[in-house]
Amino acid sequence: MVNILITGGNRGLGKALALRLAKSGYQVYITAINLQQANEQSLGIRNESQNQNVYGFQLDTSDNDSINQLFKEFQARKISLDVLVNNAGRRILNFKSYIRKQMASSSNQCREGLLGELLWSHKHYQNIKTFTYKISKGRIIILLKILVISSSLGLLSYQPKELQNILNKPHSEEELNQFVYQTQEQYKNKGNISPFSSDTIYSIYSSSKTLINAYVRFILSQNVEPQQTVYAIDPGWCKTDMGGQNAPCSAEDGTIASFHVIHDLPFDKNEKHGKALNQQGQITDY
Repeated sequence: MVNILITGGNRGLGKALALRLAKSGYQVYITAINLQQANEQSLGIRNESQNQNVYGFQLDTSDNDSINQLFKEFQARKISLDVLVNNAGRRILNFKSYIRKQMASSSNQCREGLLGELLWSHKHYQNIKTFTYKISKGRIIILLKILVISSSLGLLSYQPKELQNILNKPHSEEELNQFVYQTQEQYKNKGNISPFSSDTIYSIYSSSKTLINAYVRFILSQNVEPQQTVYAIDPGWCKTDMGGQNAPCSAEDGTIASFHVIHDLPFDKNEKHGKALNQQGQITDY
């Protein structure tokens, strides 16, 4: 039986994917910051899918101690993982309202509030790497497929020309890390919200997704173990807490590409390894 870990699997796209996979007979582990929520949602998925192999765990992906504790639990239970879905992100209810609230505050407060989105991309990558390397070197936990949930807003075609020029060529991990910190200082020191764009609504959020894609494209895809593959998934604009109710797609629609990678692609290097995939699971330009 294929074992799948979905971070942030208690709501939205993560929950929809967990339910779809459970209905298809997979063994699924979902995480939430709150253990009670993880247990309640895993119970609901078990009942709806009629698959008893769905389990909830507590995990805060921003806390290294929490990550280590999860691995200890998995090793104690001799759980061997086949797929990791990096879905947990910086959760902001009603993103547009959040942005407007930030814009209504002072410019310094606005910059500091939105800056978290940029810094999250670096922290998110570090956690993905921690997951990947810990699992790779473990005796019990062996991971073969790594899915990173990104966004179409992170595609370079949506970015200002200056940012495209910077991130459209290979970078080392050290270079990308340095770029994140340099950009942080630019955000802090510049009067505008973004050093790359005057679009204060999505510029920082979009840039953060572009950086996550760059980490997948240039670092993770080149450094995973020989038997591992990694994919950057654009689930589309879906009706979730983050996407809002005006989104054109359902949460179930947002699971198509992830399900395709897990269910259809082989457990070895293939043409889609290291690529950005659109909502239908097709390769798209970064």
